[in-house]
Amino acid sequence: MPLLLTQTIEDVRCAVWRVTEPCDVLAGITGADDAAHATAGLSSPKRVTERLAARALLRMAFPGDYDRIVYDGHGRPMLAHGRAQVSISHTDGYVAVALSDRRIGVDIELRTGKALRLGGRFMDDGELAQVLAADDPETAATAVWSAKETVYKAVGRAAADFRAAVHVGCSTSGLSFPGFVTASGTSLARPCRVYVAADDRFVLTLGLFAV
Repeated sequence: MPLLLTQTIEDVRCAVWRVTEPCDVLAGITGADDAAHATAGLSSPKRVTERLAARALLRMAFPGDYDRIVYDGHGRPMLAHGRAQVSISHTDGYVAVALSDRRIGVDIELRTGKALRLGGRFMDDGELAQVLAADDPETAATAVWSAKETVYKAVGRAAADFRAAVHVGCSTSGLSFPGFVTASGTSLARPCRVYVAADDRFVLTLGLFAV
């Protein structure tokens, strides 16, 4: 499980790992009791791997803050006894986690070109125009999709209509930490800063509100 990125942005710590280990190895890193708790009732091998990988990453990257993960009534992950807020994201072969004392969201998306092909479904006309004018439209489209995902995670609500509810002012180049885009919408009390990192494999976004 190679650790690809560890970064502190403002007061948020995040990490990305590439998942290469089988479930039994991940369970060994996580610990038998926590692994059993995390995977209870799951039948999908993919979901089992995702649950174990997130916990393994938290234990390895942030051992001082590691705690059992539980879920609230909306499915939002929380540390059972810790004060820190946690956010988790998965995509094929990768897991990302973020920790902070305030509400946060993290999202990781593979660069497949899908976001650009489906841009009209989740971007308004202004966002789509910015993306198409970008130096790298594929990366920009993926960043906008990921930014909207991470804003909803920070807000703590399920996504209803990305096209109408969250608006992203995207950069046309230089999508990397510590640069950020801003996102706002009718469901938000104030804008959310969304930090963006991109490489040739994935786009990672980290969303947080002002203190």
